[in-house]
Amino acid sequence: MHTEIHEPVRTVTLFDVAALVRTLWPYWLGGALIGCIVAGAAAFSVRPVYRAATTVVPVSSQDSGGTLARLAGQFGGLASLAGLSGMQSDGRDEAIAVLKSQSFSEKFIVDENLLPVLFADRWNSAKGAWKVRDSSKAPTLWDAWLLFDKRIRTIIEDTDRGLVTVRIDWHDPGEAARWANLLVDRANQQVRERKLAEIDANLDYLKGELAKVQLVELRQAIGTVMESQVSERMIASGRKEYAFRRLDPARAPDMDRPQSPKKALWIVLGTAAGTLLGFALGTLRAYARQRRDDLEAG
Repeated sequence: MHTEIHEPVRTVTLFDVAALVRTLWPYWLGGALIGCIVAGAAAFSVRPVYRAATTVVPVSSQDSGGTLARLAGQFGGLASLAGLSGMQSDGRDEAIAVLKSQSFSEKFIVDENLLPVLFADRWNSAKGAWKVRDSSKAPTLWDAWLLFDKRIRTIIEDTDRGLVTVRIDWHDPGEAARWANLLVDRANQQVRERKLAEIDANLDYLKGELAKVQLVELRQAIGTVMESQVSERMIASGRKEYAFRRLDPARAPDMDRPQSPKKALWIVLGTAAGTLLGFALGTLRAYARQRRDDLEAG
């Protein structure tokens, strides 16, 4: 017959809690102090990033959709051959796609000579060359686009209100505002130039068709479309904000208001993290010490 031996249940008293607090207090305080110092040093050593943003509204293309629709209904072959049917769609999606496109960003980077700016830590301004021995390891246009697209330029679409925000995060607040405004200006210019080239191609085609056809109704229809194309060309040539109308231009933020780092937040989070780590370390040390005392006593 086996006799079960039960260990006495140990109750935690107020004196035990007070002793635990006295044991853990140096770890809490030390962890909080270390966390505060480390977070503060990191916050003040990191190069600040500033945010500038401009809000625009895409401008719908003003085309003669009614005339083209009648032309397509009566002489569908002419409209499709001339490529005029696609002009009836809204140019909003096309304009936003241009603004987001890789080719547009790469051309912006090249024209503004941003490679040495984006990778300033790897550029020797005195020698005008990269700080690499192997030229194949120098930053490429692809590297610049990835950095620009992922970390610097952000395009936010508000589909409910039909607004688009172009946002730039960069170390120089003035450059951040300039880049944001310049991106919109260049997008307007590129979309306008593409539209003018499309209209010129349409007019050339319609002139050729007009010289070949003899049917009076068809000649009148072609003449109507040509008039609408000439009118649209005049509008496109004279309207600077062709694809995007700027509602709120980007302005350089104050130097004392960076987007990141948030120094106060970093210090608070660092102090909290240090306190938790100190508590964990102190608890483990106290537990290990108690186990050692129990083994020595037993």
